[in-house]
Amino acid sequence: MRPAYRQGRPRSFLMISFVNKTATVLPALSLLLFAGGMLLAHWELLPPTTGMALYVLGGLLGLLSLGAAVGVIVVSRAWPLALFALLGVLPFVAVAAGAGALFRYPRINDVSTDLQHPPAFAHAPTLPANAGRSFDFPAGNAPLIAAAYPDVQPVEVPFDPDAAYARALRLARETPNWTVTHEDAAAHTFEAVAVTKLFRWRDDVVVRITGAGEHASRIDMRSKSRDGKSDFGANAKRIQGFLDHLRLP
Repeated sequence: MRPAYRQGRPRSFLMISFVNKTATVLPALSLLLFAGGMLLAHWELLPPTTGMALYVLGGLLGLLSLGAAVGVIVVSRAWPLALFALLGVLPFVAVAAGAGALFRYPRINDVSTDLQHPPAFAHAPTLPANAGRSFDFPAGNAPLIAAAYPDVQPVEVPFDPDAAYARALRLARETPNWTVTHEDAAAHTFEAVAVTKLFRWRDDVVVRITGAGEHASRIDMRSKSRDGKSDFGANAKRIQGFLDHLRLP
């Protein structure tokens, strides 16, 4: 009969080998999916939804990397490997921080300055990418917008509608990552597609100018995401940023 310590060695060796391999593979895969999903979506080699799915999966594997790091410390005490495994936790931290934003913003993806009569999209519904999407403004969004984004308000400028329309249209053309897709000078409205910086999500924008007394105009704006139920505040920020620029002399 072999001594007891000899019977236990193979099991210990296999355990150490498994833990060390796990601590090598998990963080590498976590970082690869996290960065790859983000970059491939940014370079438009993957749709934003696919890139986001890989990004989130990388974050979830990052949580498992934390367990792998603890396993290495307990089983093999290979400190450099444990530190490498902890690198895989970084994607989890980033994804968890983003998920936390779900609790800071309302679950809406369509924001307007005019909650009673939002600007209507005329051209966006005709785009092939929007086939099957509804562009009706959800009535339930109004109280959520009023509560979460009290600063999202129409802007009044000291120009007649023609001049205000030209000014707003010029700013839209100069705004990075915006493409003006439709112009209606007679109705003083135009539409654009705005592309987000990181994952290249495409959102539809409509701007409407109406008279507000002698030599004054009111500018309303609506921004709607094509994908997702929550926009993490992106549409409200876009509206506020654009209208703030129009307030400048």
